[in-house]
Amino acid sequence: MLLAALSRPQPAAARKAPAKEPVVEATDPLEDKLDPLVEHDSVVRLRLVQGSVDCGWYADAQRLTISDQRDVDSTFVSAHRPGESCWPREWRFQRGSRDSWFQICVASSRFSQPEGWSLDVAWSPEDNRSKTSGFAVVQKPGKPSAEWVVEAEKPTGNALRTCRLRLVASETAAAIGWCLQLERGPEDERSENSAFLAIGADGEACRWLLEPVEEQSIQPSISSSVAEALAKSVPARKSAPAQLSGPSTRFYEVVVQNLCGRPLQLQGAKMPAMRKTVSGRVVKLLPEIALAGAPVALPRSVGPALAPPEPHSPATAIAKFESHATLDEMLEFSLTYLDSKGMGLTVRAHAHAASSVRSCAWTHGQDLDVVSVVEEVPRLLCRPPPGYAETALGVYAKPGRCAALQVGELQPEDEVLAGSGPREGRWLKISYPCDGWVQAETRDGRPLFQEYLQTRSNLRQVVTVRPAHGRSPRSVRLPEPDKAQQISATRPSSAQEEARKVEATYFNARAVEASRMLRESAILEGSGLKSCKPRQSVKGVF
Repeated sequence: MLLAALSRPQPAAARKAPAKEPVVEATDPLEDKLDPLVEHDSVVRLRLVQGSVDCGWYADAQRLTISDQRDVDSTFVSAHRPGESCWPREWRFQRGSRDSWFQICVASSRFSQPEGWSLDVAWSPEDNRSKTSGFAVVQKPGKPSAEWVVEAEKPTGNALRTCRLRLVASETAAAIGWCLQLERGPEDERSENSAFLAIGADGEACRWLLEPVEEQSIQPSISSSVAEALAKSVPARKSAPAQLSGPSTRFYEVVVQNLCGRPLQLQGAKMPAMRKTVSGRVVKLLPEIALAGAPVALPRSVGPALAPPEPHSPATAIAKFESHATLDEMLEFSLTYLDSKGMGLTVRAHAHAASSVRSCAWTHGQDLDVVSVVEEVPRLLCRPPPGYAETALGVYAKPGRCAALQVGELQPEDEVLAGSGPREGRWLKISYPCDGWVQAETRDGRPLFQEYLQTRSNLRQVVTVRPAHGRSPRSVRLPEPDKAQQISATRPSSAQEEARKVEATYFNARAVEASRMLRESAILEGSGLKSCKPRQSVKGVF
């Protein structure tokens, strides 16, 4: 009976349910710290308010300089001192994979930076920042977007409600949990009024203020150089060219054509952000000037001296004017390039309408000649015809549209600096915002760039350095027979020769010391110190 009872099938209610594993719901460990400080699809500005000496700076993303451009698909994120109305960048907080997660994207297109790029971290051996931090970047759409959480801080008293921005989803798994921060290390320096942002594990002290921005107040897709011009411009008829009052910033380009037969090295700081100027700001700088190729049919001894200048020489330096309320636009800086023997040249750029001092160049060494010419460069604004903005604004390393040779891309209303040399067909060489070739007109002859009217032009200083004719040690001429006899007849005595040797030794020693002091002076001047020069710089006329 007992066995029959045990073998009889029991009802379902009497059966003992098998042991189940406890179900653990996916919870966010940061859920208790989150606060609805920002809503989905809202537009804000990121302002640093705590955790750095640079409080009040705004987060931005620009592609104005080469240092801003990580590659074609990503841009370094930087923080700027508030000084211009266009510097605070608008950011859009889009909904992520969870309700409390966001994708932070660029909400406005300015400074050659398109909108829609998402905030992420660059942590690779090429970036080489540190083991616990990487550079903050914005990446082009098409790649998996990183996701962030907004950790709101509880305000005390009348304090502002600040937050931390923490990375919770990214292709870089090691960076999950890091925060957006500003460290101001040597690798973070961008300029005197800006620095690159980082994403690291030491971001607990960095606090950000989310300043809401209305959709109607987002600034239009323009570059910094034309923001003021478009604000004051009057709409013209379609048949008439654009009448724009010029923007507040002009460019000054220095092109050095090296025909002396040897490369020249820059003395002083090599980075534009570290270069000190009397007035203005350097945005591009070449650390070395390569020698130009001599014609094959000419001997090596006379090739550099007879070689014609290159038609499209790269820009050695590009600087921006500095605007003053009373002194108008000013620019002054100097560059020194020398070879291994201390021979080279110094270029001094000086541009001020009320000053009699002009730009010039001089050589270091007796076997070199230098010629400096300043020319005006028209100011061009990128305004393609309808339908060409998406296809015809690429910048390429060579004339011709090739995806493998693309080095950048322009945006409508961007100002470009035309490079030296003529056009090649429909292609124009530009030096800024990036160095390359752009399509200047369509196949039917319609221009893609319009010239500013009623404004001052940009300036270009073209400097050509070459061996001096008749003074080069390689070009020593033999005396004629009658002159040789005259020289032998009037040969000085042994005492005079001894005195000349002593004088030459004394002169050579002083010349070596003077050359060393000139090099040190150039290094000090490049770092902002005036060294032993008695001239004192003042604003205005020297």
